[in-house]
This record gives sequence, structure tokens and C-alpha cells, in this order.
Amino acid sequence: MKRLLWILPVLLLLLVGCDTQQQVGVCYRDCDDGLTAQYRQELEQSLRNAGYAVTVMDAGNDQSKQDRQVAELIEDKTDILILEPVIFLHSWMK
Repeated sequence: MKRLLWILPVLLLLLVGCDTQQQVGVCYRDCDDGLTAQYRQELEQSLRNAGYAVTVMDAGNDQSKQDRQVAELIEDKTDILILEPVIFLHSWMK
């Protein structure tokens, strides 16, 4: 089930058609997490194979850092944003 949830954003991106290369920003809560590392490789490869330019950011489990990263991607007019939120996962763990 978890794998399916990770694949859904990629499938949605593949449905979006455009004549120009779209920029995708991916913000992870922590890239050092084993599952995230595997997912990151698969997601980046899938996006690049589909013709997207990919920017990856790692918040290191720091919510304020992730907030700044998301703001930066929005400011840079990133077309698509994929987010693994820090605060959501932390609230789930409690």
C-alpha cells in the first residue's frame, strides 16, 4: 500500500502534458531515511525519463527549513511541487 501511495504522484505527473519542460520540485523531510532514499532514486529517475527537470531539497526533519525550501520553489515558479511534510510525519509518530 505504501508503495502505491508513493507512485501516485508520478502517475499524476505523467498525465500532465506540456510542450515545454516543466520544473518539478521535490521536498523531502529527510533524505537519509532508508525508505526515502530508495523512493527518491525511483522518483527522480521516473521524472527525468518523462522529461521533467527535477529539483530535490532535503529538510533534515526541520520544519522551518522545509517552509523556506517550499517558499523558494514557489518563488522560482516551480510548475509542480511534491512534498513529504515534516510536521505531518512527526504528528503521526506521537
